[in-house]
Amino acid sequence: MHTELDVNNAPQGPMTLSSVSDLLQQHWREHNREAVTEYNRYIKVHGCFSDGLRLF
Repeated sequence: MHTELDVNNAPQGPMTLSSVSDLLQQHWREHNREAVTEYNRYIKVHGCFSDGLRLF
């Protein structure tokens, strides 16, 4: 996965692994918000591919 982050807005100084993970997660959510919304709309209208197959 190729992710571009704006290094000019990155926090200065040492960062913990958790803070790096939080920044990447935030970036992914912002970058993919529209696709996730569209996917959820599609599933609401058409259902999930396995709706007729699952037994639970």
